[in-house]
Amino acid sequence: MPTGYMAYYGTPNFTRMLPTGGSSKTVNETTVIDMLSTDPGDYYKTRHTDARVPMNVQAFTDTGEGSAVLAVYSRSELFPPALWGAFVSQNGDQYMNPIDCVAPGTIKVIPNGTAAQLAEYQKLYPGTIAMSKSNDGKLSVIDQTGKLVTVGGITVQPISYTNPGGSARKAQMVITESGEDKSMVLSLSPGKQGVQYTITTSPINEIPAPADDVTWSALLEALSNDKAVDVLGSDLKRVKHGLPRNYIAFPNGLRLYVSSTRPTDTDVPVGSIGIGW
Repeated sequence: MPTGYMAYYGTPNFTRMLPTGGSSKTVNETTVIDMLSTDPGDYYKTRHTDARVPMNVQAFTDTGEGSAVLAVYSRSELFPPALWGAFVSQNGDQYMNPIDCVAPGTIKVIPNGTAAQLAEYQKLYPGTIAMSKSNDGKLSVIDQTGKLVTVGGITVQPISYTNPGGSARKAQMVITESGEDKSMVLSLSPGKQGVQYTITTSPINEIPAPADDVTWSALLEALSNDKAVDVLGSDLKRVKHGLPRNYIAFPNGLRLYVSSTRPTDTDVPVGSIGIGW
């Protein structure tokens, strides 16, 4: 029955306790649904058309230009019922349209929303929170300066340094952002696909340690290119090679033997020195 007839000819009788156990009250106010300023169907004619629910109006009676209809309806048993509305002025196929809520504390997610759109929404509806959702699923909000910042996102990019060994690929860092906060950590993969760097136990290629120190740049190059860092260098490697046979080799090829017994080596260079026998 139209609300106009209800208000004129009868008094609604609805008595309840809300919540249960509270005081009992009878609700007999006149119901008014005002859609003269905004027809909910106008918005959905060109935006989010698939959000509407088809409806067939078979009959209605009204004393004015049409009927403002509100319905509680759920499209699936998995989700709570929602509020839908339509302004009906004729029989036939029409649509019920979702009715939004702009109460303080509610969140509005705008697909690929710009900083200006988010700011405008929060200005029009004070107390609400506007968010932008990009095509890859990232959520963003605006900070105190009006800048669009990610709620929680990561990026992977090269670390700023020079590879001492000349490798083309650089180590990567992971940048984690939340609002205005940003943190950087060393990445164990070259991208965001979750593929780890190749790390073998016996790398073929070596990176010479710059000067006398093992630097972070050398370690980063080794990590990202599956290489080893030459900690000893050619001179110390030469020294290390002769230690099991009690001698130290010098860059000029001569050797210094320190032993209690005579060396049995047959390739001792002329000019080498022996101590101890």
